[in-house]
Amino acid sequence: MCLPRISTKRFKQINAYTKKQKICTYVFYTAQRHADYVRDRNLKCMHSVEEMEQLLNLTYEVHTILDSLHIDHWLMYGSVFGAIRAQGPLAWDYDVDIGIRGIQFLKLKKTDIFGAFITAGLRVTDHVARNGLIGVSRPGWNLGVDVFTFYDYDGIMKRPGWASWLLFVNYELHHTFPSRLVKSPLPVTKFGFFNISVPREGNEILKYLYRFDWWKVVKPLSC
Repeated sequence: MCLPRISTKRFKQINAYTKKQKICTYVFYTAQRHADYVRDRNLKCMHSVEEMEQLLNLTYEVHTILDSLHIDHWLMYGSVFGAIRAQGPLAWDYDVDIGIRGIQFLKLKKTDIFGAFITAGLRVTDHVARNGLIGVSRPGWNLGVDVFTFYDYDGIMKRPGWASWLLFVNYELHHTFPSRLVKSPLPVTKFGFFNISVPREGNEILKYLYRFDWWKVVKPLSC
């Protein structure tokens, strides 16, 4: 197949533009703050009572299944804000975030773990290879639960997957924290109608996950 010839000057221009686009994309993902996740124009200011009940019920199901599998787990990311401020999901939360201990996840067959959720009538989305994420939802419900695997690397908890290497600065800034914060046994807190584990030292973990605005109350633009 014959390809059109491109001058050296034009090739350099295209190459420079491509590099610029890659850098812009990389900087965008690296600079993410809590506000960038929440202040999406499409996010609701408040979900219906039915939707929030569904989200809590789903979270409880995931919690009990992880308990039955003897996998340590705790609230993560924005759900820590919810536990501190509302003893449950915040009114605009579209999911609940849960962290799990990766070493315990590895000791079990993935088919057994996913099978436990599927047997309960839940839908599982496997993104473990990408960024350690397992999405759990119930067909017909709008909100879901995200389960994130974390591994202890010399005292620092990190997520696995190719995305954590590709966007390593972003993951170092927003998805790592000292392992002491999730050392067993973990404290528990009320979350809706049940109790679930949370990281140690109160809101300390938020200072690592949302370094630039962890102290702020950030609401969706629709509020």
